[in-house]
Amino acid sequence: MQPITRLEYGPKSGAILITLFHSHSLETFREFPGGKIEKGETPEQCLKRELFEEFGIEAGIGAFIAESRFCYDSKNIRLLAYEANHLDGDFE
Repeated sequence: MQPITRLEYGPKSGAILITLFHSHSLETFREFPGGKIEKGETPEQCLKRELFEEFGIEAGIGAFIAESRFCYDSKNIRLLAYEANHLDGDFE
């Protein structure tokens, strides 16, 4: 099971960052930003990279918060949540 990192909240503001996206069927979904951990990458490095790729921001990754596991028909997903702070850059 390959872990996927997710940003849960920024402790400074207490805000939760959730992204909205539309599927091909025009349904709207909500999810925490993050992505698959690449080979040789720590979960914290992954989340920092994903926040830059998805939003163009630099973030400081803080404490681990929690882990969730979801079992779907075709795969199992492990979600890791971390605290994070927005350090620099404007959200794109």
